[in-house]
Amino acid sequence: MKTAHAHAESRPGLAPAWFIRITRNLVPLLLVLVSVAGLAGCVSSSPPQGTTDTADYGQPLTIDYKKVIQDRFAASVRNADTLQFAYGPPSQYRYHAPLIAGGKVILGYGVQVHVDGRNSLGGDTGSLFYIFIFRDNALVKILAPQDIAVMDGY
Repeated sequence: MKTAHAHAESRPGLAPAWFIRITRNLVPLLLVLVSVAGLAGCVSSSPPQGTTDTADYGQPLTIDYKKVIQDRFAASVRNADTLQFAYGPPSQYRYHAPLIAGGKVILGYGVQVHVDGRNSLGGDTGSLFYIFIFRDNALVKILAPQDIAVMDGY
């Protein structure tokens, strides 16, 4: 004697029950992944290939940007004297904020920084990567490691 379940799977044109169960569970996950990808911001250090960049990035950095960055950490970290910094050169940066944050485009000069330090127990925190964006010699945006991970798709 065939059950209704077996009969439904044998009819042409109907999806098997196992497929329907899997699809029901994956659709919400797929929607979340697509939404997160659409909301993530992105950073670009150059315009798309084949185009001419006429955007206004503001004036090149003439301030002591390393001191600005170190002061920023000193104000927010308990043991700032243990921090070690490795700086990349300032370069033009174009940052697109996530859609959920308004999708604003920020143009300026970005400085990539690797920061290494020790926690309050003396343990190594590991190297953390930040991007500091300046415009007209003023700090306008700090991209923390979690922001960069979202943009890179980690």
